[in-house]
Amino acid sequence: MNGLRRLTLITTILTLGLIAVGASVRAAGAGLGCAHWPKCFETHWLPPSDASDLPPADAAKFNLAKAWIEYANRLVGVVIGFFILATGILAWKRARRRRDVFPLLAAAVLLTGFQGWQGGQVVFKELDPRWVTVHLVTALAILLLLARALLNLSEPRSLPIPEKLDPDRARLKLAARAALVLVVSQVVLGALVRGTVDLVANENPDLARGDRLAEVGFIDHFHRQIGALAFFGVAAAFWFARRTRHLEDGSDRTRTATAALLLAAVQIAFGLGLAYVGLPPVLQVLHIATACALVVSLDWLQALAGRRRASVDAD
Repeated sequence: MNGLRRLTLITTILTLGLIAVGASVRAAGAGLGCAHWPKCFETHWLPPSDASDLPPADAAKFNLAKAWIEYANRLVGVVIGFFILATGILAWKRARRRRDVFPLLAAAVLLTGFQGWQGGQVVFKELDPRWVTVHLVTALAILLLLARALLNLSEPRSLPIPEKLDPDRARLKLAARAALVLVVSQVVLGALVRGTVDLVANENPDLARGDRLAEVGFIDHFHRQIGALAFFGVAAAFWFARRTRHLEDGSDRTRTATAALLLAAVQIAFGLGLAYVGLPPVLQVLHIATACALVVSLDWLQALAGRRRASVDAD
C-alpha cells in the first residue's frame, strides 16, 4: 500500500494546488482568456501571438497574457487529471477490496471527468457565478475524496467505534461535522461573492477595485456572518478534541484540531484583508486555498473522532 499512499498524497497536494491555480486565474481576470472550449479560440488550439490571427469577434476579446494564463490552467488541469486517473487505476490493482479506499478514488476519477466538461460550461456561460460556484464545489469534492482516501490509507488499523460508548468522541464528531458544514457553506458563498464582484466590474468598469465589494450586497454580509460562525464552530471542535486527548489516539485528534483552528484564524485574517485592502489578488488565492485546507482538516477530524486502533494490522 505504500506506493498507493504516496501517489494519493502527491495527487491530493496537486489537486489543492490546482484549486489555487484556478483561483489565480480568477484573480487575474483571465477566466475568459481563452474564449472557447476545448479550443482556446474558435480557430486555434493554442493562444495566438497576435489578435490579427483571429476572426474579428475573437480579436476583440484577445489578451495575450490572459490567454496564456487561462491556457496554462487548462494544461495543469489535464496533467493533474491524469494523476487522479493513475491513482484510481493503482487503487483498482492494489486496494479494490478496501471499501474505505477504492470507492473514494473511483468517485474522484468520475468527478474529474465531470469537472472537465463543467470547465467548458463555465466558459460557455461566460463565468456565470452559479456555474463558477458549482465548478469550485466539484473541485472541493474531488479534493475531499482524495484526502479521505489518503487518511484511510495512512490509518490502516483504524476501526469504527460506536459513538454511544464514548460521549466525548460523539460530541467531537458532531462539533467537527457542524463546523465542516459551516465552512463549506462559507466557501460556496465566497464563490458567489467573487463571481458577483466580476459582474459588478463588468457593469461598472470605472469603479475602483476596492469599491466593488460594497456593491455585492447581502451575499457578502451573509458570507461574513457564516465565516464568524464557522470560526466559533472550529473553536468548539478544538475544545472537544482537547477533552478527548486522554483517550486512545488523542494526540492525532488534538493535532488535527489545532491545525484546523490555526487555518480558521488565518482564513479570517485573509478575509479581513480582502474586505479592507481592496481585493488584492494574492489574498484571493490564499483565501480559497486556506479554506480548502480547512475543509480537509475538519473532515479528517470528524473521521478520527469515530475511530479507534485495531489490535492487529488490517493492511
